Amino acid sequence: MSLFRLRGVVTSGVLGLAVSVLTIETAHAQLFYAAGAQFGDRTGIGLFQEQNGQVTQIPTGFVEHNFPSISRDNNFIVFSSPDPVTPALQVPPSSDIYVYSRASGQTRRVVDHTTSVVSPSEVDSYTPVSAVLSPDNQVIAYGVMLTRREGLANPQSTKELNIARASDGLILANPTFGRGPVSDAFQAEFVGISWDPSGNSFVTPTYFSVPTQAGSVQQLPGIVRYTRNQSDGSWFISSTLSQPRYFDAQIPIGAETQIYPAISPSGTGLAYFHLTWPDVFGNSQGVVARIVVANSDGSNAVFFSPFPQGPQSGFYPVGLAWDPSGSSLIFSIAPQINVGTGYLALADATAAVVRRVNLNTGEITQVNGVDAGFFPSISQVGSFGSPAGVKLGIVSQGNGQFVLKATGVDPNLLYRLQSSTTPDAGGFGTPQNFLGSQLLAGINAAPGTQTRFFRLIQ
Repeated sequence: MSLFRLRGVVTSGVLGLAVSVLTIETAHAQLFYAAGAQFGDRTGIGLFQEQNGQVTQIPTGFVEHNFPSISRDNNFIVFSSPDPVTPALQVPPSSDIYVYSRASGQTRRVVDHTTSVVSPSEVDSYTPVSAVLSPDNQVIAYGVMLTRREGLANPQSTKELNIARASDGLILANPTFGRGPVSDAFQAEFVGISWDPSGNSFVTPTYFSVPTQAGSVQQLPGIVRYTRNQSDGSWFISSTLSQPRYFDAQIPIGAETQIYPAISPSGTGLAYFHLTWPDVFGNSQGVVARIVVANSDGSNAVFFSPFPQGPQSGFYPVGLAWDPSGSSLIFSIAPQINVGTGYLALADATAAVVRRVNLNTGEITQVNGVDAGFFPSISQVGSFGSPAGVKLGIVSQGNGQFVLKATGVDPNLLYRLQSSTTPDAGGFGTPQNFLGSQLLAGINAAPGTQTRFFRLIQ
C-alpha cells in the first residue's frame, strides 16, 4: 500500500474546496523518540525527530511526552502528558492522550483523564502506559493504569486496555472489563502495543497462567495477540506469542517475562524484549534483557544481545521498533533503578541510550546523530515505495462546476480516495475506489460549506 503524505494545503479559491499537496517521502525512514530537554527554566521530556543524521525537536506545545509513537502513514504522533498538578489533591495528576498532526502542527487531546475524589480520603488517578494509532488512524489502542490512594498512603493500582475512537476518544471496546484488579508486580502489562498492518489485531504484554518449575501455576506477563471480532467489534486474546517461565524449584526463585512487542513492517515477524529475573522476591540482582525476533506466531525465536559484548545484568529496556527494511531493530536500554534494598522493574530513563541491532549480523551500532533517548518509534513510509510525480488538484469547469484531478497516476491501477473536513487522525472516512484513468479524467467535486481535505491511497 502506498500512501502519499499530506504536506500542506492549497485552496482552490472556491469556498469549501481544498486539496492536499501530495509529495513523496524520502527513502530514509524517520526516527522519533523522547529525551530529556529544557523548556525555559523547566526540565521536561522532549519529542525529537531524526532523519539522515539530523535531529530536530518537535514543538507540540507540551513539556512532557510519554510513550510517543508515530502513525504508520507518518502523519501523526500519539503521546501522553500529565495534567497540571493539583496541590489540594496531593497526588500525581492524571495524564491525557494527545495526537500531534505533522501536517497542521497542531496538538489535539483525544482521551481526557481526570483525577477524581471518590471520598474525602480516596483519590483516583489515571496514567496511560502506551497508546498507538491503528494503521488506518481510526482508533487508538492504549493501556492505562488506575491508581486509588488514601491521601498519600496505600496506593493500589490495576490496569485496563481500551480501544478508543481517534476522532473523539469514545471508548469502543474494553477487553479487560470485568476481570477485576490485577497485580502488576513486573510493571509489564500493556507496556508496548504494536498493530498488525491489517489493522485487525495488535500485540501487547498481559498476564496469563503458566505452569511453574515445581508443578504449580503462576500468573506472568507475556506477549499476546488481541484480535477484533468481525461480527460485534469486540476484542479477544486469540493467541499467546511468548512463553514466560517461573522457576520456583530453586533458591532464589527466578522468572522470565516479556515486554515491548513490535510487529515487523510486513506483519510476518515479531520482536520483543525477554527479561530474566534471577531473584523475583529479593530483587538482589538486576535483570538480564535480551531481544527476541520470531515469526508472527511466536515460533522460531532467535535471541540477540542489546550489547556488543553480550548480555549484561542490571539494564532495563525502554522501547523497541522495527526499521522499515525489516533488517534491523531500533531499541533503547538504560540502567535498571536500584533503590538500595533491591532492583525495581523500572529503567533510569535519564541515562537511556538509543541503539540499532542488525538482524543479519547481530552487530550493535549507534544511530547516526542520536545517543541519549527512549521510546523509539519509526515511520514506515520508506517501505511503501511511493511513485514520484503524483499530484492532486482542483480544476474549474465553469458554471460553478469543479473536478478533482490527479496527475502521475497509472491509468490501469486502482486507487482509494478519502476526504475529510479535518486533517486530524480519525477524520478521514471510508475510501472510494477509482481507477487511475478516472482520476486522470477528473472526479466531480461540488463546493460545500466546509473546507475538505483529500487523501489518495494506492
